[in-house]
Amino acid sequence: MSTSLQPDPGPFRIDPATVYRPTHLAAGLGLKLSGILREIRAGRLRSSKRRGNTLILGAWALAWIEAGEGPRKGARAAAGQVNGRR
Repeated sequence: MSTSLQPDPGPFRIDPATVYRPTHLAAGLGLKLSGILREIRAGRLRSSKRRGNTLILGAWALAWIEAGEGPRKGARAAAGQVNGRR
């Protein structure tokens, strides 16, 4: 199975109660499998192992996506910061 990026298939809905494998999550989000596995190893993306299979609950994937949210556009300007400095 290739880990190369495919053309954007459109929106990908993550159901909090669904169990995903890293390959399905990577394909659905348009990310490389190695990136998903790196996030799991770093402890940023929660996963579970059962019988050698890595499993990710949809709720964990959504929490991982939300945790990676950056500051909103204009938030730094409102705080008087430019290039990370005041």
